[in-house]
Amino acid sequence: MVRPGDKSRSATPKRAVGVLHLPLGDENRRLDLALETPAKMRPNQPLTVKIKASTKNGEKPKQVNVLVSAVDSGVLNITDYVTPDPWQAFFGQKRYGADIYDIYGQVIEGQGRLAALRFGGDGDELKRGGKPPVNHINIVAQQALPVTLNEQGEGSVTLPIGDFNGELRVMAQAWTADDFGSNESKVIVAAPVIAELNMPRFMASGDTSRLTLDITNLTDKPQKLNVALTASGLLETGQRFTRSR
Repeated sequence: MVRPGDKSRSATPKRAVGVLHLPLGDENRRLDLALETPAKMRPNQPLTVKIKASTKNGEKPKQVNVLVSAVDSGVLNITDYVTPDPWQAFFGQKRYGADIYDIYGQVIEGQGRLAALRFGGDGDELKRGGKPPVNHINIVAQQALPVTLNEQGEGSVTLPIGDFNGELRVMAQAWTADDFGSNESKVIVAAPVIAELNMPRFMASGDTSRLTLDITNLTDKPQKLNVALTASGLLETGQRFTRSR
């Protein structure tokens, strides 16, 4: 292999490695996995996922094991998480496994790039002790035990969904002694009305604050709601607040 170079810009030696991928994947060993989930559901209810597996040639696979999980899509989107594919793990392209032993990567060029500041979180500070910050956001990450489908390649899995509003990604991986497959589906979890109260994290004696209550109607019809705010313990609202809208 011939690699062009620019001697005027670089003083250190360069190396080049040529790699050619030879695909060995057999599409006949990929399972077709179909998921049946509700498009929308309420919080605090079980989520039932119906599963049906078949092979490329239309035959019913034998002894199909399935692993199903439901995770908050917002959390998965932070890291661009991709649904695991067991077929791709066994037959997909692998990273070149050879190591190169030389010191060219440790030699510093005369014309390097400028250093950049890096900003991180304060997660290390929590290791010193103390209570973690209060978090009112509920994150759903449920995974059921592996199940075995029946002779027709069908089965169902039920996952408990708590007090959560948002989108869930339902992920399923299936495998037999010879075949593999995966699939995913999206489910919207939404209550008819969502109320979010914004309040201070702490207050001292004599403090006065203002609370903000955001109410969102997620139905397609207008609703009339009665809102009442009361306080207990060392807090008081001054007067009972009631409002209808």
